[in-house]
Amino acid sequence: MIPDAQTAQAAVMRLIEISVYAVVILLLLLLFRRIFGKKMSPALRYALWFLLLVRLTVPVTFQTGLHLIVLQEKTAAEQPAVVTAEPAATQPAAVPVPYQNEEAAQDVPKTQPAAAERPAETAKARFSVSVWQVLFWVWIAGFVGMTARLLWIRSMLIRRLKETASCPDDRLSREFRLLSDKMGIKRKIALFCVRDITSPALTIGIRPEVLLPLSLTGQGQRQNRTFAMRHELMHFKRKDHLVMIWTGLLRAVWWFNPVVWLMEKPLRMDMESACDAMAVEGLSEQGKLAYASLLLELGKESVL
Repeated sequence: MIPDAQTAQAAVMRLIEISVYAVVILLLLLLFRRIFGKKMSPALRYALWFLLLVRLTVPVTFQTGLHLIVLQEKTAAEQPAVVTAEPAATQPAAVPVPYQNEEAAQDVPKTQPAAAERPAETAKARFSVSVWQVLFWVWIAGFVGMTARLLWIRSMLIRRLKETASCPDDRLSREFRLLSDKMGIKRKIALFCVRDITSPALTIGIRPEVLLPLSLTGQGQRQNRTFAMRHELMHFKRKDHLVMIWTGLLRAVWWFNPVVWLMEKPLRMDMESACDAMAVEGLSEQGKLAYASLLLELGKESVL
């Protein structure tokens, strides 16, 4: 169903207004991080991004005295004047004409044809499209394209895992299960060993999987393997995979807004830092150093 011009204008203007607010929030966040970044904890730096995510998610703008975008409305002076005719009772009654010849009848002015008698003008009005309707459907087309892109990326990842991933042996499965229980994770998470990746990762999805590179499956890699699995399980425990789904959907909706593209890298970095800070809790100083060395060695990208 094609929306009318007024509905399309309201939708497009709402998108533009929220986009402008999002740009302002992003600039304030970057300024705040630059001033107080070293004094903030990793968890706080990461939490600040949710102000922007919520702004892009909630379509409601609270009414205040300050408006970044103001649509001009027609005032009473711009409305067409209405002329009221005199009541019929005050006008003199018409005198009936008993006889009228053909010449007099030709002098009677002809009225305009009815709307039904002007099919060309009616068809033209029916198929006319405003600029707002065009912009609305351009936005819909971009949303559909970005959603298709997300589904294609997910399908390619599934295909890649089918070709390169294998199930772990009993030793790795037992280590992974014991670590999950120790971290208080009750949900069963699938673990796969993948031969063509260099760092562990947690896939994005409702039922994510932990991917472990084959280089960490050897007997001499137990400590590094434990750190790697601990990090990915911490991502799952913190629900970071759901946040990545959230940001992916926001990129589909706000594909035209540079904010959703500019925030992707710093948000991921803060997500990783917050996850690392929680993953090393309870470790000794030697364990923290070994953990940091592993992360530098892998140069990881932990959420795919």
